[in-house]
Amino acid sequence: FEGKKFFVHHSGLCNMVAALCTISCINSTMSMLFLSVNRYFVICRNHLYTKLFTRVNSLLLCALAWTVAFALTIPNLTGWGGYYYEEKELMCAWNRMASRSYSLFLIMLGNVAPSVCVFLLYISIFLYTTKKRQQSQMLSAAATNSSNLLAQQKKSKEKAMRIAKGLFASFLFFMAFSLPYGLVIVADAEFTFPREVLMY
Repeated sequence: FEGKKFFVHHSGLCNMVAALCTISCINSTMSMLFLSVNRYFVICRNHLYTKLFTRVNSLLLCALAWTVAFALTIPNLTGWGGYYYEEKELMCAWNRMASRSYSLFLIMLGNVAPSVCVFLLYISIFLYTTKKRQQSQMLSAAATNSSNLLAQQKKSKEKAMRIAKGLFASFLFFMAFSLPYGLVIVADAEFTFPREVLMY
């Protein structure tokens, strides 16, 4: 196969491609996590939002996502894991058979743990908004002089909630594509699954 021959003779390039792919995949999960944290504070802890999510802090969070992604892939360069040309998937990837412990470490910290946190954050958002909606309905009959301000705050919250729903839908789509692959890697301890399963 020409692709295999090329990357075997250009192992440095293969390692670079595999590293960038792994780092990018982890970064996408970390970005989902930080977006969820952002939505949680803007909706549930709004009084802290402007203090925490300044322009500088937001840039630092972006840098942190890439830093964590890079840090989780360093073991591939130190001998715990590794990169190689994956014949079943027809691409350069991290060698999940080089170290079973590292593969589980990478999946748990790079995918499962952030995904669980994202899910819990959105559950908290929906529970909070449900509670606030019920309280609003109970107080809706009482007219106040600050009705315009309350209406503006309600409109702002509704906009934030729409964004949160959109991000949660994106998260579900992301998980629909990434979770099966992670489960296959965990289940296929002996690397015996057919190519069709891995290519899904």
